[in-house]
Amino acid sequence: MKKLRTASFLLALLISASSCSCGESVDDDPKVTGSETQTSETTADALSDGLDGLNFGGNQINIFCTNYGDSKGFQYFFAEEETGDIVIDSVYRRNRTVEERLGVKLGYTEFAFGWDEKDQMYNAVRSGIMADDNGFDIICMPTYFVSTMIVEGLFGDLSSLPHVDFSKPWWSEDFIETATISGKTYLAAGDGTLPFLTGINCIAFNKKLATDFSVPDIYDTVFDGKWTFDCLNSTIKGIYSDLNGNSTAVKDKEDRWGLEIFGGNNISCFETSCEAPCIVNKNGKYEFVYDSERNVEVFDMLVKLVHQNEDVVYYGQDSMQVQESAFGNGNSLFATISFAKTSTMRDLKFDWGVIPYPKYDESQEKYHTRASSGMEVFQIPVTSSGREDVGAVLEALSSEGYKSLTPAYYETALKVKYTNGDKTSEMLDLIKDSASIEFALVFASAVGAPTDQFKNAVGNSSNKGGWASTVASLKPKTVGLLEDMLAAIESNN
Repeated sequence: MKKLRTASFLLALLISASSCSCGESVDDDPKVTGSETQTSETTADALSDGLDGLNFGGNQINIFCTNYGDSKGFQYFFAEEETGDIVIDSVYRRNRTVEERLGVKLGYTEFAFGWDEKDQMYNAVRSGIMADDNGFDIICMPTYFVSTMIVEGLFGDLSSLPHVDFSKPWWSEDFIETATISGKTYLAAGDGTLPFLTGINCIAFNKKLATDFSVPDIYDTVFDGKWTFDCLNSTIKGIYSDLNGNSTAVKDKEDRWGLEIFGGNNISCFETSCEAPCIVNKNGKYEFVYDSERNVEVFDMLVKLVHQNEDVVYYGQDSMQVQESAFGNGNSLFATISFAKTSTMRDLKFDWGVIPYPKYDESQEKYHTRASSGMEVFQIPVTSSGREDVGAVLEALSSEGYKSLTPAYYETALKVKYTNGDKTSEMLDLIKDSASIEFALVFASAVGAPTDQFKNAVGNSSNKGGWASTVASLKPKTVGLLEDMLAAIESNN
């Protein structure tokens, strides 16, 4: 999301401009690199969604939601009643507000599945759409699985819906731009899709260890645009210690680490943050660039980080609980996490903060934070194309989410108040507003999930050929699938 939601971010930038950490000097005219800022202060209350006065006479809008793995996506779309949990209560009130404003009734269907049940999920969605009985008017499923069904012509163009305005701040511009092909938008995310927010990846840091090791203010480093891959390496250098005395050859959570990396998906986050994509859109034409010099270099950088840096431990498990790691014990400076993981970190006995993944270098214009492709976002069946009531509901769910649901999540799950005075809220905005998913992840199921090959190759310590040899065999398959997908979508249009 490119638009920042708080005026306090601008103030934080001005305050931090005078500090320097990993860079050699501070520019007299520092460049704002975290995200693009709005020139005027606005609030959710001051922005209109243009829906006042609409009434659809009690129309039922049926919404199909998945729960993939442990995403808990469904609970962020539907709540049967208020429970005292501020996030769930906000979901409930958001939905009631939409119903009352628009004169509609929202009906929800939940479908929980794991990787082994993905075919059942496909069949459920496919059969529901093919029945053409308004069983599904809106669908919320993870991006990773959607593109196969787009190729089949089962999903419609969200931008064709009346009342949907993707220029509004409750929509993720970066995501929508990526999800648009041939002028048609097949997926959308923003404040109406809270799982998109919970799936944003970031790096947690231990404020006490940062002080103990005389690390300059890490927030200022980020705001100054100096949080880079080299800065990460220099910051963690010398932090490792074999605290339990069982040999430096044994890497475990009882030692002290500069950085803990949990699983291959968090390796992929560096790929995004360093601008090393698989497929890019160049003037409307999609090109495979995984074999570029930049990508080969990023691969080598990550191999050295994961396998050759004594201050780093890579566990290889995406699901490992952070609170049970060295970071949870207070013995790691940095750890890779997602916003969703923060809810399990509330009871940590030390003060901690969050920052984005580092840039490739200081010349990189802005930070990029990968959102999870396993989190639910909006789609519509092709049978819903052009429907006024569906468009109004999607816009209202998003605008009301912007006003109430996202702030509630910030205040509770992330335990941050905008008035706490320590720059944390501004950092959260920077991370959220830099969130994106590259094309090869949005359309993963149709192009053979090539990004999985990158993270697997980095994580495999026995890989001696480097990325150049791996990508040479990957390229023909990916390019072929990409061409087939684009041709099928164009044919459907």
